[in-house]
Amino acid sequence: MNHVELSEIAAYVDERISSDAVSLEHYVTTDSLLQNKAGREQAQNMPPNKVTLIKYQPGDVLVANIRPYLRKIWQADCSGGCSADVLAFRARPNHSPDFLYAVLMQDAFFDHVMAGKKGAKMPRGDKKQIMRYLVPDVSADKEQQIGQMMASISQKISLNQRLNDNLESMAQALYDYWFVQFDFPDENGKPYKSSGGKMVWNEVLKREIPEGWGIDNITAIATIEGGGTPSTQESSYWDGAIPFYTPKDASEEFIAPSKTVRNTTPLGVENSSTQIFSKAVFLTARGTVGRVQMPRVEMAMNQSCYALCPKESISLFYLFFVVRSIVKALKVKANGAVFDAIVTRDILSIQLSQPNPSVIELFTAKVTPILMRLIATQSELEELTKQRDFLLPLLMNGQVQVKPQGVNYHFMEYKNP
Repeated sequence: MNHVELSEIAAYVDERISSDAVSLEHYVTTDSLLQNKAGREQAQNMPPNKVTLIKYQPGDVLVANIRPYLRKIWQADCSGGCSADVLAFRARPNHSPDFLYAVLMQDAFFDHVMAGKKGAKMPRGDKKQIMRYLVPDVSADKEQQIGQMMASISQKISLNQRLNDNLESMAQALYDYWFVQFDFPDENGKPYKSSGGKMVWNEVLKREIPEGWGIDNITAIATIEGGGTPSTQESSYWDGAIPFYTPKDASEEFIAPSKTVRNTTPLGVENSSTQIFSKAVFLTARGTVGRVQMPRVEMAMNQSCYALCPKESISLFYLFFVVRSIVKALKVKANGAVFDAIVTRDILSIQLSQPNPSVIELFTAKVTPILMRLIATQSELEELTKQRDFLLPLLMNGQVQVKPQGVNYHFMEYKNP
């Protein structure tokens, strides 16, 4: 199969727009693009001063150019502006924007960008080298077919992500209603505080809490465990079957990804200070501080994270939301010469209200069906993502053929390479 350079089918967007003309909803930064090709979330803030942004439009493909190994990419479905550290690609005339998206979604593309990176601590891609990436030279019809197939899979992934976002929002709202607003069901099934339940002033928390509740730090409900990294000089410790969780793998998703940047081996775990975690809540403690996730499969963890393990009779789901509730306070405490970081004493210094065990048990019963559905959907999402990443290179090198059937496209046959 013949190939052409990426510059033959795409160009960098050079249109500009003032930040004053872009809403927060349509502003894209490297931080608002999500890791592992998961699209984007809304940016937290607009630039503090008026600046010129890159003006993107529907169909353009936006790629974060800082730390390319994080594989942050999104195909725009609206118009807006993005920061200078985001590369905006636009398909040239007579080329398919969906095909361009499929090309740039490949792991091979991000590997190419990393091969030409500049900088060590905060690597970024070389714009000239990026445009030398080799792309299959296929007909316009074939571009359309490949692009539409990938768009179909991406839409299914997006639907699952939105469902998970809704389920997580439901669970978070329930936690806030019960443990922040204190409107958990009283003995008559009515909202405690709103129905006149007795509240008492707590001098440590500087607020009222329900009568009978105590205060303590998180060790009342969990143990705090650290991680470690096997020697990178020992090849037998790496590329095994045990996912190895680090801040590079962390995101805002409820469940930690089963596929991590690196995997370790039983020998690596045995010869380091890490351990295998299954029932735990991970909290990133260095670099990107305050990401909170739960592992769906057994995995090890490095020293830049903490694992909070629930004590007997404490719900893992309840602990997750408690840990998430202290993130804002932890970020305030984060400091460091090179990276922001928190230490164990920062976690221990935060005092929390301690509900009656019966309230925690009832919350667990209510929230478990919601979160079990979320976990199942996350599993489906990971399977779809696996299918996409498996099919992409096969489609690009011609090993899988796409044939039209009505308005749909299906992968029909394999060809030997």
